[in-house]
Amino acid sequence: MQPLISVVVATFKQDNTLLRALDSLAEQTYKNFEIIVVDDNADEDFNTRVEKLVSLFCEEHKHINLKFIVNTKNLGSAHTRNVGIDASTGEYITFLDDDDLYLPENLEKQIENMLKTDAD
Repeated sequence: MQPLISVVVATFKQDNTLLRALDSLAEQTYKNFEIIVVDDNADEDFNTRVEKLVSLFCEEHKHINLKFIVNTKNLGSAHTRNVGIDASTGEYITFLDDDDLYLPENLEKQIENMLKTDAD
């Protein structure tokens, strides 16, 4: 059985690029992963926009397990990533910025290397 990878996506004021980042996860060749999106906007307008994007993604990719968390106050990127870590259930955790994307073999290559080197 392939180990579960948790991909934490902390988002702040990047609703224009967030969907592209999430779509890059949907294209992964490695399939045993979950996504934890943590919305650190603490702004009702942005929270609504991010929630709509996440809902759209979940509708289009029902097979992907996605957890959506909204911070009630802005915590900053480090604390927001920690919120995502706390919600993770994967054996391995990685991060994707909301304005970045993964190439399709990213998770596959990461896990191959971690397993080969017996990484924590």
